[in-house]
Amino acid sequence: MKTRLSILSLLLLILLPACEKENEDYLERATDDSTDYYWGGDRQIPLLPIKDRFYVMYYTADQERLKEAFAKVGVTLEAKDSFEWKNHSSYSCDMSGPAAWKYTNFKTETIEGDYEKCADILASTIYWGNYYLINERLKNMEIGVTEKFFVKFKSGTKLKQLKKLAKVNGVEIIGRDRFSPDWFILVCTNQSKGNSLQMANLFYSSGLFEAAEPSTVGGTGFD
Repeated sequence: MKTRLSILSLLLLILLPACEKENEDYLERATDDSTDYYWGGDRQIPLLPIKDRFYVMYYTADQERLKEAFAKVGVTLEAKDSFEWKNHSSYSCDMSGPAAWKYTNFKTETIEGDYEKCADILASTIYWGNYYLINERLKNMEIGVTEKFFVKFKSGTKLKQLKKLAKVNGVEIIGRDRFSPDWFILVCTNQSKGNSLQMANLFYSSGLFEAAEPSTVGGTGFD
């Protein structure tokens, strides 16, 4: 038993400083290089944008056009099965919002390429969002922000206030969460005034919501 404890202690002495150094390096880069963040409670947690990696959402009917356009700039757009967004979302959402049935047949995926070459093509999709590096539990992870984000009403916040804020920022309301009725699900497009991370931050800063969180892919999310 003493031998095992000694080995474990030795490993901890070796690994913990390395983890702390990785965390310090990340925080230094995030502070120096990025103005992006998410809200963790009442704190702004820094994020590092990952260059040239994007989450994209597009209509199935546009796949061949986009595939050809991306190919010209050296980016591969894979053919994937259509995603029945309305069926997936209706499980957890009451779909009472005006945009609930708008996106019924589209594809989503992650692509990599030079942003300067891809910018015009990305703008012709329904939505695209950045990938970010996040340091969570002393482990750097890569996450992409999807088209959706979630807000939790404060006591006294009215639905008409959410509708007004959404309209001003080009955001669409999908509906109320079936299992947590204080939460609403919203969706961004390329017509919105920002991606879902930026809109979640903006909505939170309005003071109307206890929390506002973007939906993410590629990691464990903003816990």
